Order: sequence, then structure tokens, then C-alpha cells
Amino acid sequence: MSSNGFGAGAQSGTTAPVIRFERARKEYPDGTVAVSGLDLEVYEHELLVLVGPSGCGKSTTLRMANRLVELTSGRVLVKGEDIARTDPVALRRHIGYVIQNVGLFPHRTVGQNIGTVPALLGWDARRTRDRTAELLVLVGLEPGHSQRYPHQLSGGERQRVGVARALAADPPVLLMDEPFGSVDPAGRRRLQQEFWRIQRELGTTVMLVTHDIDEAVRLGDRIAVFSRGGRLEQLTDAVDLLARPAPGMVADFVGNGRAVRLLGIGELTSDDLGPVPRPGAALADPGPSAPLLAPAGALHLGSRLDDAFAALAAAGGRGVPVAGDGHVVVGVLTPDGLLGALRRITAQVSDVDVEGPPAAQ
Repeated sequence: MSSNGFGAGAQSGTTAPVIRFERARKEYPDGTVAVSGLDLEVYEHELLVLVGPSGCGKSTTLRMANRLVELTSGRVLVKGEDIARTDPVALRRHIGYVIQNVGLFPHRTVGQNIGTVPALLGWDARRTRDRTAELLVLVGLEPGHSQRYPHQLSGGERQRVGVARALAADPPVLLMDEPFGSVDPAGRRRLQQEFWRIQRELGTTVMLVTHDIDEAVRLGDRIAVFSRGGRLEQLTDAVDLLARPAPGMVADFVGNGRAVRLLGIGELTSDDLGPVPRPGAALADPGPSAPLLAPAGALHLGSRLDDAFAALAAAGGRGVPVAGDGHVVVGVLTPDGLLGALRRITAQVSDVDVEGPPAAQ
């Protein structure tokens, strides 16, 4: 799903970050240190994922960005402004925020929930109504959902409304804390796919917290791995994290099955394909098929490698056609081509600056 274009969301080192943590620290009165001297930058259009075990300070870090948690020392800057000098209410109206259990107002309709921040900002009724309709389409809900109440929605639908509400005033920054954690596994995967599409379409700068390494590598342009005490152990893209996790805590957290996870983040390119066969020519002798593994749709350039694997399995190992622009078949994927794609994405790790801009190191 994620392009994971080796820091695709991160800008060049000359571009100012949208969010900057400078020696940010949070220590509670009992002496517990949740975040210790954090330096971290989030760049325009980037989807940065904070991941780590429970109690590692990732949610505290996220909430420091909108002053739901006040720093003990250090600074957080949003678009170059020290948020300690900003009215917290005004700050939060311009930063989207999505949490696991959504927090929709139960006595208000979906439309009224989505229009909450626009109303606070003084938008007129027509502008708010038009924006609500636009966002319902964007998150994959029918316009009729606008008149429903939260209790009439499924968990996945409520989560979609929560995303729509957070995006209502087109905020430059969106903070998401375990946004899909309360949804069933199948629904969670669909929501991840939909959100990835929305983020790419809008270009919103996103910080997302999760404890799920699979979710992190599917969604993140870069991934910040935290250990207890809010210590940043590794900051890199998904491919590098899976191919070269930092020794110790990060390697243990990422765990086994890294090659399988690479299937979930790599994408097909024309280099992975064989030629289109002549009309009437058989692609290969089919072996035993696995139809239940078939992907939802046809393969295209840019399809994820896990969908490619499923298509090959469903075809019994026979070559699978892959379409390009205009749904025209541009080549055929074989098992050898899939193995070549895996070698390609791991080989690229050594050829790029996987840490992003120098200031983000």
C-alpha cells in the first residue's frame, strides 16, 4: 500500500519542517520520564509513524504537538512557531486529531460532528454543508450518512467519520493516536488502505501513533521507533527498517517475518515483468491454484507485492498479466519476477539516504 519511496514524504534538507521537537522532555511529578530530550522533525506532506511498545512515550510525544500534554522542557514548533506561545484552543482548531475510539458527539448527527470545527471557525452553513458532503465521499461514505447518528454506524464507519471531522477545516497537520485500533482486522486493513489513499490525495502532514509494526511499515513514509522513556532508537523508511533494523531493541521489536512484511510494502514496477505473450500463447502450465488467496482486483503497475503473491498463488504459479495506464496489459509477472522485485527493493536500501534530511537524523 505505501509507496515507501525511501522518505517520499520528507523534503530536502533545506525545507523547514512542519513540526520540530527540540530536546522535548516530559517528566511527571512522581519522577516518571515519559519523553527524554527528543529531537525529531516532521516534513511537509510526510506520513511519519511513531511506533514502539506500550509505555514508550509515543502518545505523549503526539499530544505534546497540540499541547494536550505540556512539555517539562525543550520546545515544539509547528510551522516555525513555538506552540508554548500559542493559545492552545486556537492551536487545536488548526490541527486535526483522531483517536482510537473516535470521540464523536453521540447526540449530534454525522454532519454536525464533521462540521464542529468549521462552526467554531465561523464558516457559514452552506460552506460547512458542502465541505461535509465532500469529505463523506472522500472517506468512502454515502451522502445520506450525514443525517445519521453515531450509534447507527459500524465501528469502521465511525472511524471514517472521525477522520472526516479531523480533516474538515483542511488542517496542515493531522495527529492520529491508534486510529484503527478498535476496528476488526479486516476493517482495519480497509481503513488503512483508504486512509493512505486520502493522505496521498490531500498531501496532509501526518503523525500517526501505533504499536503495530505491520501498520507502521504499510503506512509510513518514515518510521520512528521508540523505546521506554521516549527514546528515539531508529528513524528510517520501512524498507530499511525491515532490512537493517538497529541492533537490540529495534531488531527485537521488528521480530521475525521481515521478508513477508516486505511483500506488504513493495510495489510492482515494469522492471519486474516479463514480456506480453503473443495472442493465443499459454503463459505457463498451471499448477495447483489457491483461489481463496486471489486479490480483490487485477494487478497494475504499483500494486503491492503481497497482492502480486496472492495473484500468483491463485493462478497456480502461472504468469499473471499486469496492467498500466488505461488498463492496458504491459507485461506478465512470474514467480521469478516476484523474487526479483524483493531483491530490487532490498538492494535499493544501500543506494539512498534512508534517514531523510540531515536535520531529521
